[in-house]
Amino acid sequence: MSAAGCRLQCTMAAGRARSGCSLRAAGAALVVVTALLAVGCSCSPWGQDDVDRLREWQERQDERLLQQQRALEERQRLSDDLSLERQYLRTDLQLHRERQQDERQTERDARLNDHQRLRDDLLQERQVEQSDRQLHRQTLQDQGLDERQQLHDELDRDREREVEDQRRAREQLSDQARRDRERTDREREREQGRREREQQRREQEREREQQRRERERDLREQRRRWRRDADDTADDKNTTATTTTVKAADPPPQPATGKSYEGAQLWRVQIADGDVANLQRVEDDGVAQIWYSNATVWDLMVSAENQPHVRKLLADNKLAYTVVIPDMQRAILDENPSLSDDELELTSRKGHRMTWQHYHRVTDMHGWLDYLANTYPSICETLVIGSSVEGRPLKVLHIKGKPGSPAMWVDGGIHAREWITSASVSYMLNELVENHDSHRAWLSAVDLYVLPLANPDGYEYSHAGDRMWRKNRRRGGGCDGIDLNRNFGYKWGGKGAGPQPCQEIYRGSAPFSEPETSAIQSFVLARKASLKSYLSFHSYGQYVLYPWGYDRFVPPDHEDLQRVGTKLANAMRATSGLSYTVGSSAALLYPASGGSDDWAKGQAGLKYAFTIELRDTGRHGFVVPSSHILSSGKEVLAAVRTLAQEVAAL
Repeated sequence: MSAAGCRLQCTMAAGRARSGCSLRAAGAALVVVTALLAVGCSCSPWGQDDVDRLREWQERQDERLLQQQRALEERQRLSDDLSLERQYLRTDLQLHRERQQDERQTERDARLNDHQRLRDDLLQERQVEQSDRQLHRQTLQDQGLDERQQLHDELDRDREREVEDQRRAREQLSDQARRDRERTDREREREQGRREREQQRREQEREREQQRRERERDLREQRRRWRRDADDTADDKNTTATTTTVKAADPPPQPATGKSYEGAQLWRVQIADGDVANLQRVEDDGVAQIWYSNATVWDLMVSAENQPHVRKLLADNKLAYTVVIPDMQRAILDENPSLSDDELELTSRKGHRMTWQHYHRVTDMHGWLDYLANTYPSICETLVIGSSVEGRPLKVLHIKGKPGSPAMWVDGGIHAREWITSASVSYMLNELVENHDSHRAWLSAVDLYVLPLANPDGYEYSHAGDRMWRKNRRRGGGCDGIDLNRNFGYKWGGKGAGPQPCQEIYRGSAPFSEPETSAIQSFVLARKASLKSYLSFHSYGQYVLYPWGYDRFVPPDHEDLQRVGTKLANAMRATSGLSYTVGSSAALLYPASGGSDDWAKGQAGLKYAFTIELRDTGRHGFVVPSSHILSSGKEVLAAVRTLAQEVAAL
């Protein structure tokens, strides 16, 4: 191609391409330009880049056309779907109208059928009524014959009943005669047994009367010796003999001697949470003795010489107090009056000296336990489970139940000054043994092990040396005694257990360091399989307490303990009218680790473990007059009976 022709073609192609009049023109221009470039035409104003841009533009135009075509197709599809949906709607409407017509026709047919059924029922009822009338007329005709037949049948039955009644009467007369003979035989046997028992009783009475006369002779002889010795006081040898004779005779209960509490008083202090540390320091410093404490009140026994100091301390801390016992020594003297000669003579006739109108010494109580075991060997026995620090026996009275019965443990007097506990527990024992038949129904279901004096050394010392002595009589460490109820092994050495020997709550050098607690531990663990409950009596405050005492927690079965504890409190209240508060020891009072009930529950694994704080709530404190022994003993009896019934039901 000539240069002029090439230039002309390029110019025309460029004009068509730039005009952009149509895609087809642009495409044709693109073909021409591409061809010219292919033959090497150099006169073209288009370069390769222009060709590429032109090609891209054409591709975009092609894509736009494709999208437009798709949009048209989509609109056509939607139009077709809409037409089809309209057709479906028309069809559904037609079907709905047809169904409504069918339902109306069915309803009309049903009404017609109901009307027809009603007509048929009425017709049938009329037919039945006519049949009944005919049957009734026939029945009336036959009834006359039936009544006559019934009369004959009743006459026959009456004759048969009369014959049967006569036969039964003869049998009853025969049975009555047999029962009368058997009753007569039983009465004869009972009379024979009664005569034998009466004869045995008379023989026992004669033996007891003989023993009483012998004791009276001995007592008269002893009194004559006392008078002779009293008249001959100048003779040292006779004086020594008199002293020996009096000691051997074990004189009747006397008020505690030894340490005097002249001028001492019992104060009740109202406290708040922040006051506890100050009051605890009072006891630690030795200026007062804490008798009782809970979240709101503390009872302090303050000696005469320390009263100004304690009064100032309370005033500095703005603590109010009231005087509960104004004269402690007078209260001690009035607590346990001596036995009169008549009472002494009366006690000698019983074979023992216990009265439960006085607080007795250790020898009286141990002698009485032996008396029960010797007099009622089929009911009870004494067991010596160990010895105290000073060598006194720890005597347990075992009241026997049926073989295989669950067992209970009961103790009192673990704190020496709490006299009411040992006296009340001993009253309970005396009632159960002396009147065993009255309690046989529930006693036969349990084995009862009772230790009335868990701390015999301390108890004796509280009579002869210091009425307010609490601990046992372990010597050494600068101060004597260990609090036995802080010496048990479960959580030993925790809160509320003193590390210093001079503290009232001194826990001892190690768990079960004392022979008293060690003996209880060995005895309980040896019978762990049968023992189901542990009941320890203390005073005072009127509480029924259950574990835990070491801290303000409760065991998993605390609901059972609360339920049974409430029963114990209700039973005790029913006997005396006094109310007892039920709850865990630490929550109601204060944390005290190393207690016997915590150990019984936590280590020995006994189901029921309780500590009962007996009367009162502070009027007498530890110095409960002996006139309260009987009523308190009845409370203890009610509590033990109630717990025994719960144990038997396990």
